Amino acid sequence: MTLPIALPVLPARLLATVPLQKINYDLAETIGWSRQVDLVAHLYHALPPGQRATTAILAGNYGEAGAIDRYGPAAGLPPAFSGSNSLWFWGPPPARDSSAIAVNMDPALLRRLFRHVRQVAVFRNGLGVSDDEQGVVIDEATGLRVPWRTAWPSLRDFS
Repeated sequence: MTLPIALPVLPARLLATVPLQKINYDLAETIGWSRQVDLVAHLYHALPPGQRATTAILAGNYGEAGAIDRYGPAAGLPPAFSGSNSLWFWGPPPARDSSAIAVNMDPALLRRLFRHVRQVAVFRNGLGVSDDEQGVVIDEATGLRVPWRTAWPSLRDFS
């Protein structure tokens, strides 16, 4: 009887109605990852080729970065960059990148780092399951104001 509490063995749709997340919040944290990456890929590939060549993918937390790195290569995405926890130590995007598709990033921070920031999507997992990714805003940011080596320390988030 403890198996559904400890492991994600139930269908994802059930988590919208069965309160198992109150016992183990992490049960739903991978729900919708492939759909979220598909959305990011759609936005990324819709960019003009010249802009796409200089666009990084930023992720607000390690789950989103992990999803992009897990499912993104098949969708033609570059690796994700994140200031979340130890991912920050992996360093900033390449110096050539002056734009970003930003998943779940603080818009005030983005506006400090980029000249133009606009919301391009809101992610919904389609199952009504509440998790860290449900309702996440995705922004397009262009015109990096300073080099990444200067901007990167402001993305550090050890929470």
